[in-house]
Amino acid sequence: MVATFGKKMELKTFYVCGRGDFPYDMLRWDECWPADPASAARLGITYNREQRVVKLFSYKEPTRDRWSSFTWACAPENVWHK
Repeated sequence: MVATFGKKMELKTFYVCGRGDFPYDMLRWDECWPADPASAARLGITYNREQRVVKLFSYKEPTRDRWSSFTWACAPENVWHK
């Protein structure tokens, strides 16, 4: 947890799944970032049209409907690759 102006904020983990260009604006919109180097590497894969999963961290809940508008699914756990 991180203290910000006297409030404790809980780090949230979520996963997004999609193919093609990654919607980079969503990193700003949801104030999130890749959880690990492997997830960061998956952001830049554009030539590969295979479905990929990216693990992200944020201090706020993701906006699932907005991710969906970019044809990327969003879930609190990795439901695509067990």
